[in-house]
Amino acid sequence: MKQFWYAIVVVLLAALAHGAAASDSSLMNAVKQGDARALRALLRQHPDVNAAEPDGTTPLHWAVLRDDVDVVDLLIAAGARVRAVNRYAVTPLAVACTNGSAALVERLLKAGADPNASTLEGETALMTAARTGNAEVVHMLVAHGATVNTKEQSRGQTALMWAAAENHAAAVRALIAEGADLNARSNGGFTALLFGARAGSLDAVKALLASGADVNDAVQPLATGPRGRGTGPATAGVPA
Repeated sequence: MKQFWYAIVVVLLAALAHGAAASDSSLMNAVKQGDARALRALLRQHPDVNAAEPDGTTPLHWAVLRDDVDVVDLLIAAGARVRAVNRYAVTPLAVACTNGSAALVERLLKAGADPNASTLEGETALMTAARTGNAEVVHMLVAHGATVNTKEQSRGQTALMWAAAENHAAAVRALIAEGADLNARSNGGFTALLFGARAGSLDAVKALLASGADVNDAVQPLATGPRGRGTGPATAGVPA
C-alpha cells in the first residue's frame, strides 16, 4: 500500500511540475505577443514570473524590449526581478535605455533597478542612454545614482565620449550638466571632443565647445611602461 501511495504522489508531483512549466511557457509567450489580457489570466495562477529562457532572458526583458508599458507594470506588480540579468549581464534597464524609453526607465528605477549595473564589456545604462541619445533618460539615471564619469573596461570610454561620437548634442549637454568630465581621455588618448571631431559630429562638437572644451585639443600619447612601450592601444576605438 505504501508503494501505491508513493507512486500516486510521484505522479501528482510530476503533473504539477509539468503544469507549472506549461504555465511559465504560456506566460513567456503572452509577454512576447504583448497579450496583456492573457497575461492577467495567467498571473492569477501565480506562475513563476522570473522563469528565464536558456540564455537568462526573462519575461521582463522581453516586455521592455517590446516597449510594452502595460505588460511591464503587470510583471513588476507580480514580482518580476528588475535586476535580472541574462548571460551577457544585460538587465531590463539596459534594454530600456537601448530603446530610449523614458517611461520604462522611470518604472524600472523606481522598482529598484541598479543604475550602475554594466554588461560583461562594462557598458553601463548611462553609456547606453548616451549612445541612443535620450537626454531625459540621462538626467533620470543620474538622479537615481548613475555615476557620470565611469569608463567601460576595454577602451576606457565614458558616456560623454559615446554621446559625442553619435552626435547626440542633447545628451552631450545633459551629461555635462550632470558633471561629465570634458577632459577625460580614453585609453587611446581621445577626449569626447576628439571623438566627436573624428566622427564628424558637428552638433555634438558645437555643444562641447560651448561648454568649454579646448578647441586646440589633441590626442595625448599614452603613458609608457618600463621599456618605453605603450600600455594600451595607440588609438581609441569608436564607441559602439
